[in-house]
Amino acid sequence: MPPDGYTTARGTSVAAPFVSATLAWVWTRRPELDHTQLVELIRRTARDVAPPGRDEQTGFGVIDIAAALAAPAPIPDPLEPNDDVRWATTPAPASLAARIDAVEDAEDVYRVDLAAGGRGRQVAVTENRSAGPVTVFVHVRLRPGVARASYALWLRASSAAALP
Repeated sequence: MPPDGYTTARGTSVAAPFVSATLAWVWTRRPELDHTQLVELIRRTARDVAPPGRDEQTGFGVIDIAAALAAPAPIPDPLEPNDDVRWATTPAPASLAARIDAVEDAEDVYRVDLAAGGRGRQVAVTENRSAGPVTVFVHVRLRPGVARASYALWLRASSAAALP
């Protein structure tokens, strides 16, 4: 270390304390945010540096606390992490709004438990014709070329007679 006590450094071990402090500062000022909103807000409000977009050298860019304090809150992203069937351990709620993005969360998977004789409708109808309950999974993913999307999911249990 130089005699004046200052040095330059780079890498995640140097960035982590700055990101942690930023998260704490913004969450203290905006306690209504949940953890998924907070992280997304910091990512979206970072000042991008070359090359454009997220990259290995600069991540999402330079933290901008003022922008994070002023920007509108992103929608919550419940049940994260849920990018794979093995992480979808909790049944999905009856309704939810969430988001996916090509960089770090390109797909979501939700567990849905269907009672014996029950049906569920997503884009198609799912029907359980077995004598006992079954578990199905709803898989949401981005189309090629789409960078980010928000979506809503509604689950409704119905009798077989109620759905076509």
